[in-house]
Amino acid sequence: MKKRICCLALAVSIFLCSCASNPEKEIVTSKNDGSFDANVVQSATENSNPDETQVVSYNETFTSTDGSVKFTLSVDEDIPFSAVPVVKVAPHYLSGDDVQRVGQALFGNAVFYEQGPILGEIFTKDEIQRKLSFITPYINIEKMKELYNAEVWGEESIAMKAEELKLFVEYLTEEYETAPVENPYGLCQWEFKNGAYYFYSEEEIASGGMNLSSYNEEIYSRVQLNGIPYLLTASRRNQDDFKLNNIYVWIDSGSMPSTLELDAFTAQLCSSEPTQDQLMSVKQKAEQMLSSMNLGDWYVDECFVEASPGQLASETYMIHINAVPVINGVPAIRRPQFSNITSSEVYASNYYLTDANFQFSANGDIISFQMYSTIDVKEIVNDNVATLNMDEMMEIAKTHLTLSDRSNYGNTEEQLASWDSFYGETVICEINICKLDYGMTRVKVPNTDNSYYYIPSLILSGTINYCGEQSGTVYQSYPGGIYPLVAINAVDGSIIQLKNE
Repeated sequence: MKKRICCLALAVSIFLCSCASNPEKEIVTSKNDGSFDANVVQSATENSNPDETQVVSYNETFTSTDGSVKFTLSVDEDIPFSAVPVVKVAPHYLSGDDVQRVGQALFGNAVFYEQGPILGEIFTKDEIQRKLSFITPYINIEKMKELYNAEVWGEESIAMKAEELKLFVEYLTEEYETAPVENPYGLCQWEFKNGAYYFYSEEEIASGGMNLSSYNEEIYSRVQLNGIPYLLTASRRNQDDFKLNNIYVWIDSGSMPSTLELDAFTAQLCSSEPTQDQLMSVKQKAEQMLSSMNLGDWYVDECFVEASPGQLASETYMIHINAVPVINGVPAIRRPQFSNITSSEVYASNYYLTDANFQFSANGDIISFQMYSTIDVKEIVNDNVATLNMDEMMEIAKTHLTLSDRSNYGNTEEQLASWDSFYGETVICEINICKLDYGMTRVKVPNTDNSYYYIPSLILSGTINYCGEQSGTVYQSYPGGIYPLVAINAVDGSIIQLKNE
């Protein structure tokens, strides 16, 4: 079984997206010089066997031109040898039926209710009784210490959490007298509306002064499964600044002043380490859910267990199931999600990468779910495009990497210069290129914000360490992290941008 400790804080902008400031050799094909358009219509001269694979093996060392980065290339991969297409896709704008179908895939026949304005949320009597029953024991500091790791949070912080809950219990007790019996917002109608209506009352919105155009179209719905409260949200946006078609689900208790319910249910549901059989069962469950959602074809490319980082008193284990879109029978290569889709940079994407992520307990209880950027296939531009051979792409990738310097991998030159002085030696970057992926990667169609190509590509990934040049001492490391370093367009040999500036 594979166990992975996620280091989200380390997922910094370390992916190589540009060459050194003044490279002596230019190898990046212009994205708008017509070469891609000319090459994309050229088909491979040989038909490949979809079941055939090829062994790719490269082992060597090289350095950047300025000597500040040392690369060790060590990859031995068995990659598919099937035909690779070029496919044009466009955002699939979610409908209410789409969102309802996702809800049913995740929660079956559970009853979904409309979410009222969050800033003035009204609970029913049954909801208040459930919350009071759940929360009241945690007013006791000792009970809180059973849930939270006192060494991490500190005694004072835990005491403050307990005091906040005590005040919330008093508030709920007062509200119970006038609380409605039936849900005042009714059943979920599965209709998108301006997101402002999920935060403010209609009276507040009608009073004017709000820029409603800045909000996305949203659906917010509450549902309970096995006594656990969840919030399902969907966001849709089709504006010039950026596009959205995202769905999220998580354990949520409404306007409670802390994450108590999420933390308590996580501790309860995820207390046991999954067996291999449970891992495979949950993977199959996720695959069936994705199929039932009917929002494109998906391939589960990651399935691993995350052990808790220690914020809770007892160790927890969460199963992560991640899936990438399948484009004309070929899975996309996993890449880090964009952190900025409002960039004004010419070739930046204004639409998140298509991705689906589940988090489950060992028994298959849903902890959370995310789906980003649903798409529709618009055109198979070429179902067996001619591509560069592997050696050609590797030479382009290596040349590009040699034109980088130590500041391209997560630390500024100013920071690194201060390290040189502090440690009394030059700090260099050592990169072990240990992973090669060949498959489909999304790129922007030139001169449009409404469509994209999925193209065959090569992506090299590896580990990154900052070390003393003389001593070899590792001063900074990204433990367990294998990060994309360079991506090559297999059609025209250009460098694919891996992130938005």
